[in-house]
Amino acid sequence: MLERTLHFIRKLLAEEQAGGCSPSVGAGEEGFLRGEDGAAMVEFILIFPLQLTMTLAILQFALLQYATLVVQQAADLSARAAAVHDVMGSGSTTMPRDDAALRMAARQCALLAPGIRARYNGGISGGSFNGKYTVLPEGRLTWGGGNGFSAGREAQAYGLMQDVTTSVTNGQVESVVTYDYLMSIPVGAQFLIMLNPDAWDASDARGGHTVWPIKRTGRFVAPWVR
Repeated sequence: MLERTLHFIRKLLAEEQAGGCSPSVGAGEEGFLRGEDGAAMVEFILIFPLQLTMTLAILQFALLQYATLVVQQAADLSARAAAVHDVMGSGSTTMPRDDAALRMAARQCALLAPGIRARYNGGISGGSFNGKYTVLPEGRLTWGGGNGFSAGREAQAYGLMQDVTTSVTNGQVESVVTYDYLMSIPVGAQFLIMLNPDAWDASDARGGHTVWPIKRTGRFVAPWVR
């Protein structure tokens, strides 16, 4: 038994002199310092939080680009609605130009509203979201057949609308839509708003909800509009 132990020790010493490092030395202090058993775990602990944050930020950025396209479409259609506002009322009533543009913008941006998420339902205009707009008397977001968005989503679309302004210049109607897009990806949303002071301020104004203000301009050529 003693000879086998001495032989094992001589073998370890020979490997050490040859520059090798056997995992079997891990019981000693030098083996602990030289071994790499915990290196993978340490690298995982250091890298994973950063990798997860970047992944979530990329997902939120992709959703933000989609929201930008929706708001751009809302601006384009709201400019057209402002140009034909005199035929957008109900019955013999003519809808004011600014109301027509707001209604159309809200109708498009309702696609971005949180909808059925319970903690956002109700009381958005004048409530937790401090909305500037409320649902217009003739601004229900419906179309032919009575179909449309739910009352909650409708209120959210108007409540998250920061501003809609229209102007007419040389036969061209211009509509500027600013919508506070509510971001939903945890960590990724917080990471992005830190890069944008306007988003940080808008989030504070919205009661701490992470929102990203999207401002887009739409134009519609309408020589008949004065």
